[in-house]
Amino acid sequence: MSRGTDNSLLVGAAGGLLSGAVVGGLLGYAFGGDREVSGARIRSMLAWGAALGSTGLLGGAAIGALVSNERWQRLTIVPQVSHDMGEPEWGLRVTWRF
Repeated sequence: MSRGTDNSLLVGAAGGLLSGAVVGGLLGYAFGGDREVSGARIRSMLAWGAALGSTGLLGGAAIGALVSNERWQRLTIVPQVSHDMGEPEWGLRVTWRF
């Protein structure tokens, strides 16, 4: 039985933020200037990470809002068969209960 739909806004936003921040941090490390880990390289990593992380957050939230998932619940179906031979005619009835 269908229980309705929900969107994946928070999951998309979290995934976009995480992936954008990681890629931004790696780009900041790669283009940070000197080879040693200094204040300039750390600032570059943080700036790139914040820029791409916020972009990923917005992009992931937009995609997550557009994607909807339908929630389902499993049903147990119990068939019942009965017969009635009290009258001159004979009958068979099958019912399904949800």
